[in-house]
Amino acid sequence: MDTVAGKILKSNPESVLNAECIKLSGRSDVFNARSVNFSRNGLILVSRKAVKPGTNLIVRIKDLPLSQTGRNIEGYRTTGLAEVQWVEEIIDSDGLAYALGVSYIYTD
Repeated sequence: MDTVAGKILKSNPESVLNAECIKLSGRSDVFNARSVNFSRNGLILVSRKAVKPGTNLIVRIKDLPLSQTGRNIEGYRTTGLAEVQWVEEIIDSDGLAYALGVSYIYTD
């Protein structure tokens, strides 16, 4: 895992949060992902589902464990409208997956 997402997974396993994604582009679809990194403007998700760049998603973080993240989460969104900017195939502990770089459409 020498990819960007792979390095993040290795270095920050405690900051992995479960997410639910609703695909809005084309045929509507709901799938689960893991948020492996986040910022005020977006996040990196790891999913078993391949999604094309330009796809719009509603991303909802499930069961945000505030005390366990060990990170300052000011500005972290639990639900947001986002656009997939890039996709990268990765291999994680469960096999083939996709890292999705998404940016929030509306930022403050």
